[in-house]
Amino acid sequence: MPTEQKGINPLESKSPTILSVSQLTALIKGELENTFHSLWVSGEISEVTRPQSGHIYFTLKDAGAQIRGVLWRTMAQRLKFELRDGLQVICRGELEVYPPRGSYQLVAQHVEPQEACVVQRCGCGGKTPAPVWQPLWMRNRSALRTRRSRPRRESPPRNWHP
Repeated sequence: MPTEQKGINPLESKSPTILSVSQLTALIKGELENTFHSLWVSGEISEVTRPQSGHIYFTLKDAGAQIRGVLWRTMAQRLKFELRDGLQVICRGELEVYPPRGSYQLVAQHVEPQEACVVQRCGCGGKTPAPVWQPLWMRNRSALRTRRSRPRRESPPRNWHP
């Protein structure tokens, strides 16, 4: 009868190894979190919940699959738009395995509406109509340019008295 062997990767072992559920979950956790530590995922938001903790839990789905996701409170407070069911988004984040449930989820570090992403990254030079949602720095770009292009005013030395 095969026995458990510590320190040996059962995926590379020639003899069958019996793993406990915890060991299997730990192996899966290590592989997923090391392989998918930073990724971009696009999909439709659904099942949005906002508990009192301030986190936002959601499902990101497309025609063929779905994945649970979470936006921790600190990131949720930085959102410049309302995360709602049916919204097409692009998320940047990492996969995380939650061992007590044996499930994985996307921990989102950045979320933006897909329409805004397409306009900003299409290379059109801003000639297309602006999307409904724009980050504050995009709306104020013209003001930033005019401030930078102005010549700096010379200030008198600190010890100068008229």
